[in-house]
Amino acid sequence: MSNQENSTKEPVINDYRGDLVGVLRTLFKRKWLVVSGIVLFTLLSLLLSFILPKVYRSEGFFQFSDPSKEQSDPFFSVASQLLESSKLAVLSQLKDLGMLNVLKNLNIEFDRSENFFVITLQDFKKYSSSFNNYQRFLEFVKQGNYLDKTELKNLKKRIKNSSQLSKRTREVYALSRDDMKNVGQTLLQEKNYVVGVELEMEAAQPGTARRFLSAFGEFIRFRIFYEKLNEYITLHTNEFKTLTRKYDNYILNNNAVLAELLKKREKLRTLYKKYPAFSKIEKNQVISLEDTGERYLSLVAQIIGIETRILDLEQLVEHFKFEKRKNELFSGFFDELKKMPDKKFSSGEQVLKEIDALKDAFFKEKDPGNPGTQAVLNSIAIDRERFNTLFYKTLRFVSGPSLPEVPQWPRKSIFVIFGFFIGTLLFFSIALVLEFWNKHKKLITADK
Repeated sequence: MSNQENSTKEPVINDYRGDLVGVLRTLFKRKWLVVSGIVLFTLLSLLLSFILPKVYRSEGFFQFSDPSKEQSDPFFSVASQLLESSKLAVLSQLKDLGMLNVLKNLNIEFDRSENFFVITLQDFKKYSSSFNNYQRFLEFVKQGNYLDKTELKNLKKRIKNSSQLSKRTREVYALSRDDMKNVGQTLLQEKNYVVGVELEMEAAQPGTARRFLSAFGEFIRFRIFYEKLNEYITLHTNEFKTLTRKYDNYILNNNAVLAELLKKREKLRTLYKKYPAFSKIEKNQVISLEDTGERYLSLVAQIIGIETRILDLEQLVEHFKFEKRKNELFSGFFDELKKMPDKKFSSGEQVLKEIDALKDAFFKEKDPGNPGTQAVLNSIAIDRERFNTLFYKTLRFVSGPSLPEVPQWPRKSIFVIFGFFIGTLLFFSIALVLEFWNKHKKLITADK
């Protein structure tokens, strides 16, 4: 049985070998046709790579966040600094006076926020929808004259909507995918942030591609900067008005405490006049600093203690009035900032100049020698400098925009390889067809 199987298989194998040898003989016989055809197709493919319109790609990395600019858990605003300074003032004046209950009544609070120079995941989702807005991008380019008319026309041909524009960006996170596997979801949301985005733009000329990318980078920088500025203005306009009302409450609470102390002082003075013998035993007085033991002190000691408290609270009231006046100045200034129109600006430089002009106009009639006015100006200058740092040093290209030297498409090497394989398959087939035709030509024509 095995001999029969072998006998049936061998002819098949020999047939395959014979066919392969026949194919090779055919190709060798028509080698000049095959070689010429492959060379011709390869040269045509190379020529096509020169004829087709070239596409150059400019690339770059645009930085969003720079955590080194601030230490962890900094104060975000001058308003938070005001609350902190108020709390420290209260503590310093009331800590050793047995009046910490006044601090509870004042209910002074302050908040700390994230690093001003870091774009969180939540922020990025909001900002990306802004800088991936195609129509807004075109308006920005037109207003700022970042591209000429021809370049702008070519840009519209390559990018036609917001979806295509968003494909030119790819965000880079502080925590990679491997890092995400090792941390919890809560920690990821709180600690992770966007370092920046990898950008790319394409054009028919290397310089045009770089200008496209440069304009896109400027647009991204402006949108993030302006969004942060709007958040800052909106938040602090309400924040300073709230602080002004809080300081009104602080003053009212203090005045209420002062009124009670003044009544108590008058009553103690009345008692002192009623019992003058108390003045003879002052040398043997035992002093108690406990709140519950205070009423057992001598009338003189109690009167002196109340007088001291009255002085401290009067100073505290003056401090709160001073802070209230500062907040009123801040509120007025931020009301002016809210009037800045969005459509008016085509660059961050214009926004910064407008802020300086509004500040000069608002404080023109204010007394620069007034401590409150000077404190407000100093605080505004600090925040102004932070926005200056954000715009010029944080939001920027770390690498690129590159000037491409080799076109992204068409690639000569790819076309040459593609032409070689197509030419090989085509002319191998032609050689085999011709050989088949020569062998069976008579038979085919005879059948006809």
